[in-house]
Amino acid sequence: MSASSLATYRFQTRRDDFSMQVSCDQDPKFWFRLEESQGEDIITDFFLGGFDTAVGGDLLTMCYKKIGRTPAAHLVFRDILVSRPADPAAAATEQGRLEGYTKSMLADYGRAIRMSRIVHRRDKLDLMIDTA
Repeated sequence: MSASSLATYRFQTRRDDFSMQVSCDQDPKFWFRLEESQGEDIITDFFLGGFDTAVGGDLLTMCYKKIGRTPAAHLVFRDILVSRPADPAAAATEQGRLEGYTKSMLADYGRAIRMSRIVHRRDKLDLMIDTA
């Protein structure tokens, strides 16, 4: 699937008191949720559903455009692993995947990743990305 083929899908946006969400009519497993916070974007959900991972960056870019937001200088992907206990190899794989999507998205804004790190928050792992 190419990025241009995303135009054939219908994406819906919603807002509640805490967040903005994007879903896809044709793929109910696709889901993006961003919590608004001062100085950072907290992405609590980014599931590609049936979409090919090759368009993950394009989907992340599209989500930001759909909600009318420019990515903050500090991005937080919350709870990046579903299973417990966290496997270091799985965490590194997920970090690489999300960094790739973020790098692609930031390129559309003329920006780049400055630093990325995994942070333990209680029994969960968050990916923190600082942009330049």
